[in-house]
Amino acid sequence: MGLTHAEEATVTTDLVLDSLRRRMRAMHSLWEQAVDSMTLEQVNHVEREPVLPIAFSLFHFVQIEDGSATMLGAGDMVYDDGWATRMGLAIADHGKH
Repeated sequence: MGLTHAEEATVTTDLVLDSLRRRMRAMHSLWEQAVDSMTLEQVNHVEREPVLPIAFSLFHFVQIEDGSATMLGAGDMVYDDGWATRMGLAIADHGKH
């Protein structure tokens, strides 16, 4: 006996979510390995204009992931106006609106 349409949809959803979770864990692991031995000064270092510091890439990655999770139904974004104020960013927008 085969699966019902609802059961097939559930299996597909579970497979997609499992794939996304594994990919996110892999990306997090790569970022953690990349900065594990770096100092705060190294993470914030600006080599030259217009090269951005590693901190910008980390922030951008996390902010985009936060927004994507929200769009997929994970609830409100963790990064909000309160965080923007605490971080004191000159531009608190990733520019993708």
